[in-house]
Amino acid sequence: SCEEGYITKTVDVFPDTDRVRIEIGETEGSFYIESIELICINE
Repeated sequence: SCEEGYITKTVDVFPDTDRVRIEIGETEGSFYIESIELICINE
């Protein structure tokens, strides 16, 4: 669900470097991350 003022544009995961990049759009100013859930799926 997208709250007003919060729109997630893209989420890029780099497993080789243990890094996650999240680009937020349609929002100006400062914001804080309320919650993040990372799920590792071993295939």
